[in-house]
Amino acid sequence: MVEILKDVMPFLIFLVILLSFLLNIWTTKKAREEREKMLREHEKLSEALRTMTEELKYARGERKEFVKALRKTGKEHHQE
Repeated sequence: MVEILKDVMPFLIFLVILLSFLLNIWTTKKAREEREKMLREHEKLSEALRTMTEELKYARGERKEFVKALRKTGKEHHQE
C-alpha cells in the first residue's frame, strides 16, 4: 500500500496543482466578466441619469417661462 502511494503521489500532486491552476484561470475569467457586466450596467444607468437630468433642466426652464407668462397675463388682466 505504501509503495503504491509512493508511486502515485507525484502524479496526485501534479493533478492538484493543475486543477488549482485551472480553477484560478476560470475564477479570474468569471470575475472579469462580472466586472465588465457591472461596468456596462453602470454606463447605462449613468446615461439614463444624464438624460433625465437634461429633461428636468428643460422642464424647469419651461415651467419658469410658463409662470412668467401667467404673471404677465394676470397683471394685464388685473389692469383692465
